[in-house]
Amino acid sequence: MRFRRYVIPLTLVLVAAGCTDQTGPSPTAVPVPLAINGLVAGAGGIPLGRGDSVRITLTIDTVFFNVDFQPSGVLFSSSSPAQLAIWYQDASPDLNGDGVVDATDQALKDQLAIWYRGSRTQVWRQVWSKNDPLQEVVSAALYHFSQYAVAW
Repeated sequence: MRFRRYVIPLTLVLVAAGCTDQTGPSPTAVPVPLAINGLVAGAGGIPLGRGDSVRITLTIDTVFFNVDFQPSGVLFSSSSPAQLAIWYQDASPDLNGDGVVDATDQALKDQLAIWYRGSRTQVWRQVWSKNDPLQEVVSAALYHFSQYAVAW
């Protein structure tokens, strides 16, 4: 799997499960519609009680185009997983970085998918994801927090 720095900037949307929390330093935080009983466990996989919340942080690496979700161990219900959507409409169309936008770049764009790894020592694995090249968005269901990236 190749990660390309050309697939930036990005827009991320994470729809998680459990509350409509707007806490955090972001002045652009918006209410997130969440499924009932979708958030199963918090940090370290510790089960959550009714009304519990989890502060979520995202670290975006714009060189390797990956996103690290914390806290580690957050789990989502298999029947109500969180949904991740990553838009790439503002990315350079020269995905292979050869200085020419051509059919090769279009073929790579059609292959974009979401990948994850649990830690920096683990290998990247492709997540079942849906790429919409017309809307320029890749989306996937998330069942746990990890590092996620868009790649081909």
